[in-house]
Amino acid sequence: GGGGGGGGEVQLVLLDHGLYRDLPRAFALTYSRLWHGVVLGDADAIREAAEEMGVGQYYPLLAAMLTARPWTDILRAGDTGDARALHEKGTAADKKQIAGYAAQYAKHIGIVLDLVPRPLLLLFKTNDCLRHAERQLRAA
Repeated sequence: GGGGGGGGEVQLVLLDHGLYRDLPRAFALTYSRLWHGVVLGDADAIREAAEEMGVGQYYPLLAAMLTARPWTDILRAGDTGDARALHEKGTAADKKQIAGYAAQYAKHIGIVLDLVPRPLLLLFKTNDCLRHAERQLRAA
C-alpha cells in the first residue's frame, strides 16, 4: 500500500502551507525549464535556466539547492534515466553528506539566494516545507 497504514489503502494528503504568490509567466516558464533540466539531468538546460535567473555560473549549486541532492546525483539521474537518484535516501550518511555540502558551500549559497529572482525564494521555502512534511509522513 501507499498510505502508511499498511492496510493497502492509498491515502491522499492535501497540505496547505500558507505560502502563496502569483508567479510572473516568464519566471514560471524559466522555473519549469529548470526543473525539466533537473529531472532529465541535462546540464545545458539547467545552465540556460540558471542564466535566465541571473545565477548562470552557479547552475550546479542552484540545481543542488532545489533538489537537496549533490550535483553528481542530478547528472546520474540523467545518465541512467532514473529520477530516483534525486530522492532523499534518508540514511545517516546521506544526511551527513548534505549537511557537509551545505557548510562547505554556505558562502556561495548566500550569493545564489541574493541573486535569484525573489519568487524563487518562496519556492525554496515551499520545497523545504514539503520535504519536511514528506519526511514526517514517511516516518509515521
